[in-house]
Amino acid sequence: RVEQEIKTRTCELEEAQGSLVAANAYLQHIINLFKEPLQVLEPVFENGEIIDFRFKLTNAAYAAYANSTPEQIQGKRVGEVFPGYFQTSSFSRPIETFTTGKPDTWEIHYDQDGLDLYNMMSATKLGDTVILHFTDFT
Repeated sequence: RVEQEIKTRTCELEEAQGSLVAANAYLQHIINLFKEPLQVLEPVFENGEIIDFRFKLTNAAYAAYANSTPEQIQGKRVGEVFPGYFQTSSFSRPIETFTTGKPDTWEIHYDQDGLDLYNMMSATKLGDTVILHFTDFT
C-alpha cells in the first residue's frame, strides 16, 4: 500500500517536472524571438552589498554580445562574462533600481570588453530580480 502510494506520487512529480521543463523551454523560445537584448538578473550579495548580478534568464540577442547562447551563460555572474561592466552604468543603475524599486531608463555608451555600443537601457525590479532591456542604436 505504501509502495503504491510512493509510485503514484513519483509519477505525479515526474509529470510535473516534465511540465515545468516544457514551460521553461516555451518561455525561452518566446524571449529568443525578441530582436532586442533582454536579461533577468539576480543580485549577488556580499556583506549586505550587491557585488554583481547573476544571469537568471537571457535571450539569444543578449547572449550574442558574449558570442554565446542563453544556456551557456545562465547561472553565471555578469562580471564573469563582461568584467568591464563594473565600470559602467549597466552595473550601477540596476543596483539603484533593485534597491529603490524605481524603474529607470538611460543612455549608455558601452566601450568595455571589446564592445563599442550605444544603447538605451531600461531596468525594472520584479520580485527579487531586475529585468534589463536595451535598444542598441550603435
